[in-house]
Amino acid sequence: MQLDRAEKYEFLQPVYGLSFVDDIFEKSPEMRDEYYHHYKTVNIKDRRKQIKGLETGMERGMEEGRKIMAASCLKKGLSPEEIIEPTGLTVEEIIALRDK
Repeated sequence: MQLDRAEKYEFLQPVYGLSFVDDIFEKSPEMRDEYYHHYKTVNIKDRRKQIKGLETGMERGMEEGRKIMAASCLKKGLSPEEIIEPTGLTVEEIIALRDK
């Protein structure tokens, strides 16, 4: 579900992905743990359209992803108070992002 700009975030929930791989990705022992899952959110009809911030957030880790999401919300005109719940950041952290 995608929310419009003025809609409340109260219905948003965390999203978890589960994937099964039926083969060993890195077979050499020294590279066994040297990989990460890479997710993208892409428009099915026009694959050039994708959510860049989400992809970057997944690559950089959860904390960085929250900050990217908050910065994006600030650019769209949401107040710091509206951004607290979906990101889990404090008002101070959100204001610091706004003031950058």
